[in-house]
Amino acid sequence: MTDYLIQAKPTKYAGITFRSRLEARWAVFFDAIDVRWEYEPETFSTEWGDYTPDFRLGLRLPVHGRLGETYDRETGTYGRDLTNFHTYVEVKPTAELLAAEGSRLTMMVEYQGPCAGGLILLGQVPDTRRGTPWHPYLSWAKGVSTNALEWLPYGSPPYLPQIDNADCNQGEDGFSREALEWLNDLVCSDSPSTFLANAYSAARNERFGLHPAG
Repeated sequence: MTDYLIQAKPTKYAGITFRSRLEARWAVFFDAIDVRWEYEPETFSTEWGDYTPDFRLGLRLPVHGRLGETYDRETGTYGRDLTNFHTYVEVKPTAELLAAEGSRLTMMVEYQGPCAGGLILLGQVPDTRRGTPWHPYLSWAKGVSTNALEWLPYGSPPYLPQIDNADCNQGEDGFSREALEWLNDLVCSDSPSTFLANAYSAARNERFGLHPAG
């Protein structure tokens, strides 16, 4: 953790000074796929200590198989209003740094925890020449599980992620250690769409020359 903090380079983008250039690159990616984001939007005070997610996204990932649906307890019906839904993002440059906080992150995602709506785990912005990258994603499904997440660039914005529940499994502290290695090894599926490839490329190649740290 200390090495990461020493190496992190504050970077300004979209009028916000990010703690690291890597976080700023992911903000570029979210803008490129037209997903609403907020940086360090809130700090949760829990019995496990304080936790500030790196991002809050203006969407909610699948919960019990229902993608982006709201549930009205009074009427017993489901809706599709995503405006009140959100999920969180944790960014770390390596799987080792992420795993070091495994216990705390798992607790944040536990049933009725502050990040129970899901926590996307992002590492370095991938080079899509190898194919479409998959990202680890923590969710609650009768226990904290690690899933595979891929952004789905079809339809109208926001471009919702596609979750591969087949790869869902649980490990120590709710983490699949194999899944965390994706942050370094970048398990990929087929070739990405031009839209996604351009979004990842924009994030990787942004020079922030016009956005010096304030």
